[in-house]
Amino acid sequence: LVAFMTAFYMFRLIFVAFFGSHTGGEHAHESPPVMTWPLLILAGLSVVSGLVGSPLLDNVFGHYITAPGAAHHPLNTVVMAVSTLLALGGILLAWLIYQQEYIRAEAIRVRFAPLYGLLSHKFYIDEVYAWLIARVVDGGARLLEWMDLRIVNGAVNGLANLTGWSGRTLRYTEDGQVQTYGLYLVAGLVIILITALVTAATAVLG
Repeated sequence: LVAFMTAFYMFRLIFVAFFGSHTGGEHAHESPPVMTWPLLILAGLSVVSGLVGSPLLDNVFGHYITAPGAAHHPLNTVVMAVSTLLALGGILLAWLIYQQEYIRAEAIRVRFAPLYGLLSHKFYIDEVYAWLIARVVDGGARLLEWMDLRIVNGAVNGLANLTGWSGRTLRYTEDGQVQTYGLYLVAGLVIILITALVTAATAVLG
C-alpha cells in the first residue's frame, strides 16, 4: 500500500507540475546555480543510494547496521516483485488521471465526497488540535489564572491585609504610659484567674 500510494502521489506531482496544461500567467525560469547544483547532487545520490543496500553490492548497508551475530535474511524476490508492480500500478493510475484524464479527478471527488473531505482535511487533525487548544488548554489556563489571582494571591494578600490591620489597631495600645501597661497586667491576671476557676469548676462538676 505504501509503495502504491507513494508512487501515485509523486507521479501525480510530476504530471501536474511538469506535463500539465499551463493555466497561469507566470513565466517559469530556471533556478540560480546556487540552488540547481545542490539539487542535481541530491538527485544523483537519490538515484544510486539504494544500491548501497542492494544485493548487487553484497548488502553493504545491511552489514553495516546489523549487529554482529545477527541473522541475515535472504533476498525475497516475491516482496521485490510485488512492491515494484504496485509502484508501477500507482504510476499508471496517476498517468491515467492526471495526464491522459481517462479518469476524471473531479468525478472521483464528487463520487467519494465524504472520503475526499476526510482526506482533504487531513482526518480533521488540525481541527481537533484547534478545539483542544481553544477549549481545554485555554480553558484550563483561564481556570488556573483565576485560582492564582483569587485564591493563591487572595490568601497571601488577605494575610498581608490582616497583618496591616492588626498593626494599625494594636498600635493604639502602645502609648508609653505605665498606668496603661499596669491595666493590661491586671486584665491579664483576671483572665487567667477566671480561666482557672472555670476549669476547676468544670473538673469538679464533671
